[in-house]
Amino acid sequence: MKTKITNLRLIAASGLMIAGSSLPLSLAYAEDEAEVVSAHSFSATVTGTNDYVFRGITQTQEEFAIQGSMDYSHSSGVYVGAWASNIDFSSPGASSELDIYGGFSNSISEIDYDLGFIYYNYPGVGSSRNFDYVEAAFSLGHDFGIAATSAGINWSPDNFGESGDAVYIWGDLNVPFPGELPLPLSLDLHMGHQDIDKNTVFAAPDYLEWSFGLSTSVQGFDLSIAYHDTDIKDSEGAQGNSDERAVFSVSRSF
Repeated sequence: MKTKITNLRLIAASGLMIAGSSLPLSLAYAEDEAEVVSAHSFSATVTGTNDYVFRGITQTQEEFAIQGSMDYSHSSGVYVGAWASNIDFSSPGASSELDIYGGFSNSISEIDYDLGFIYYNYPGVGSSRNFDYVEAAFSLGHDFGIAATSAGINWSPDNFGESGDAVYIWGDLNVPFPGELPLPLSLDLHMGHQDIDKNTVFAAPDYLEWSFGLSTSVQGFDLSIAYHDTDIKDSEGAQGNSDERAVFSVSRSF
């Protein structure tokens, strides 16, 4: 999302000071205006998936979900965005999720970092249910060429349903297939651990979740298929929503 900005204003000013320069003043202003515009980036993504799985647990009872996001980022590293999806909870009115997020991302010595927040909102659900909650998030990442890695931690002072303090630690590994292939193909590996203060309220124990799959791009569409699972036993809660499952998704960004 970040755009590398060239200081066109300085270049234009230097050119005008050179004797005999043929650079018109109007071009300098045009380049200056382009610099301002290029500092801002907007994007949107639409996704269709056979199951919305969040940290190993289905949010749609293993049914189809349509999701979308809108994002703004500045060349300084500041970004904000919104993401939405349909859900299927047993609670009345719980049919959609709207997440608002923002933060700052940049890199130091080729190490990418991101510090931000996420506000999880469930429109239509009464405030007395206490579904809405906020997380702080921090992550680091690096692309080694043969593979890209990232890891992070999310913390909520009062998790979903007032289930108390919660910490989620995760790591990802993306490995592109080498050689010439008809389509770009990569192996995606993920593992995370969710720790929750009030397990009875959350209706699940602290648990480990993981996924692995393949992803590619075709004619501007991103396709992925992944296997998801957790170490939650049926007797420990989550009402079977944490069982193993295969998830296929198709996305298009604009």
